[in-house]
Amino acid sequence: MHSLLWGVVAVAANHQGWDLMVTDATFHRPQRTCYETSGLPSWVDGVYLVSGPARWSMGKSKLQGGSGITKMQGVFDGFGLINRFELKNGQVCYSSDWMDTKYANESESKGYPVGMIFEDSKPCRPSCSIFDLLCEMSAGGDNNWINAIKVGNEALLTSDTPQMLRLDLDTLEQKGLKRWLDDKPSAEGGMSPNWVKEGHLATVGSAHPVQIPGTNKYVDVLSEFGPVPGLEKSYLSVFTFDGDSTKPQNRPRIGDIPLDATPYLHSFGVTPNYIILPIDLQLAVTHLNLLNPQLTSALSPKWQGIHVMDMSGKSTRFETDSFTHVHIINSFENATGVTLDVGAYLTGSPFTKSGAMDIDMFLNKTDRDSNPMRAVPRRVHLHLNGPLKGKATFQDFQKIKGSHTDFFKLNPEYYGKPYCYYYGTQWWHDGENYATMATVKHNVCTDQVTYWSSPQTYIGEPYFIPAPNGDEDEGILVFMAIDGNTGKSTLKTLDGKTMQEVDGTSFSLEGHIPFTAHGNFFPSVKETAIVV
Repeated sequence: MHSLLWGVVAVAANHQGWDLMVTDATFHRPQRTCYETSGLPSWVDGVYLVSGPARWSMGKSKLQGGSGITKMQGVFDGFGLINRFELKNGQVCYSSDWMDTKYANESESKGYPVGMIFEDSKPCRPSCSIFDLLCEMSAGGDNNWINAIKVGNEALLTSDTPQMLRLDLDTLEQKGLKRWLDDKPSAEGGMSPNWVKEGHLATVGSAHPVQIPGTNKYVDVLSEFGPVPGLEKSYLSVFTFDGDSTKPQNRPRIGDIPLDATPYLHSFGVTPNYIILPIDLQLAVTHLNLLNPQLTSALSPKWQGIHVMDMSGKSTRFETDSFTHVHIINSFENATGVTLDVGAYLTGSPFTKSGAMDIDMFLNKTDRDSNPMRAVPRRVHLHLNGPLKGKATFQDFQKIKGSHTDFFKLNPEYYGKPYCYYYGTQWWHDGENYATMATVKHNVCTDQVTYWSSPQTYIGEPYFIPAPNGDEDEGILVFMAIDGNTGKSTLKTLDGKTMQEVDGTSFSLEGHIPFTAHGNFFPSVKETAIVV
């Protein structure tokens, strides 16, 4: 039986302050500023790191003879801002810094966004000249504000590119690109693993490397573009790296999957024995204008099955009703195979130009409210043995009609394992207005859903910090929020069980932080005393 337990339901029609989600940030704080939050549980001790696009305008435009300002139009094209929240001893201390990237520096120098962007700017940037036809293909490519993982004693900032950026978690010092022992120069001007097939290009990676449960070994993927579409296969290669070592290391390849189209895989699932790869989007290079490449025209639906790869590299392809996806909820093993929970879009590409991706459409109420791209939480059973061996069966969880949930998070101890609870961010919470948002708690074992929402409050992805030795949902949720009434941002803290705001944790920053992507909490490393 599906039931809905409602928190505070936001039904305000004017959505005051919504524009701040895509308005340039007015402040950042390289030095720590601390706020008293006496209600913060005493066991919380670590750094919550979350980044996002926070500036879409560039000085004096060189596209108009030095007058005016160049404005990016793609929400995801904005320059990244790194936000650091240190949670400890009843305090939250905030600091931030702009990402020092090739993308930002080259864009500022030229006066327009460089590289492969989602949408053209206003005014439009120039196309490459006949003397340098691929000028944008080697530019930028490191605007990695999507996600962060910890490898050794540093963080790596990731996006859907083959490159990762090094970051000092304490100081926010940015140390350039991550280097690997198996790097080799690639045809497009960067570096790629030396196992990339001859003549193929390493085009896209995943923003979500996943740890094998119970280990500190990461699994990641890389798309290898076949140079002659239709004649040569593209490949999705799966590889690993060690999460304990900061030093340069190799990336052993587990295996690869030959495909007719170049796959685009933002996220995937990992269990103790399997890697689950739903391949439903393509980077359609034939749709790219290489003189002025834009991703909204190239990221399109292309169903190539769900592949389950074991740790030796052997893979099995499953067929089911096609969908596209951005984020995996979770995956786990069962008696007959593997279960994949995913946010499934039943038609179209979630990366198409829409009220979620284009700034003008994001700010136009009619455009954003009419956007048809809304995912349904879907459970897919992939049968590796038993009477249904080789088949995939699925069921959809119920949801508020017209709503859309994404940015799924779990208790981190349950990734790759059987679980009951996930948390997420919901748009169209009232079924009609995109800007009416809620934080979701969904018990997939009972199909019970609980919400937290507040009028004119625009929220980011929730991150669950588990209590020591507690139940699966015992802990706190933290997430970014903009108060549309005051125009300021805060870090909200909810009780993971009750979905109520924790008393004594409320504070406001001096200004607003725009849209943010995926946050991660890195617990403090306890020093062990050495007795001599």
